[in-house]
Amino acid sequence: MPALSDASLCLPAANALRDLCDANRSALAPHITAFGELHAGLSRVQDTEKAKVLQSIASVIQALPPEEEVASVEVCGDLRCTRFCFPW
Repeated sequence: MPALSDASLCLPAANALRDLCDANRSALAPHITAFGELHAGLSRVQDTEKAKVLQSIASVIQALPPEEEVASVEVCGDLRCTRFCFPW
């Protein structure tokens, strides 16, 4: 998501992604691998925006069947190791 690397667009892009993922989590669940790739590219994103992206990923993971959730977290990286904790 190129807008996340642009300082003037990062916050609105992160907010929009969070809102889209929250509203469309079931439709986006089959594309969870793309969210893993997005997570891998967050190293230069500020913490506030990174938190919103992680909320987006968590929304999509919540739409997966339980037997697929662990595999998705592994694809995304160990999200629990970030500063932002999710209760799974």
